[in-house]
Amino acid sequence: MVDKSKTISITITAAVVVDGQIITPGETVAVDEAVAKDLLRRERAKLNAADDDDKPLSKMTKAELLEEAEYWNLDVSDNLTKAQLVEAIEKAEAE
Repeated sequence: MVDKSKTISITITAAVVVDGQIITPGETVAVDEAVAKDLLRRERAKLNAADDDDKPLSKMTKAELLEEAEYWNLDVSDNLTKAQLVEAIEKAEAE
């Protein structure tokens, strides 16, 4: 399950309103995961580089990779290998 209290650092690419505040393109903000996911899906923001405490995909367990795939709204099977999951997630991050 995705942790809804996780804070994500994003850079805004189009003017948006978050928590009643207008945020202009180029600003970097930390928002809760649900807001970040929505803005990323609508192409209103870009994900910033991973924080130092984030594991590289290659070091994640299969369960962590499946959670990451869920975060990116990827329709993946539990039958995929770790390598296939990493490939799918990297493709989603690049888009």
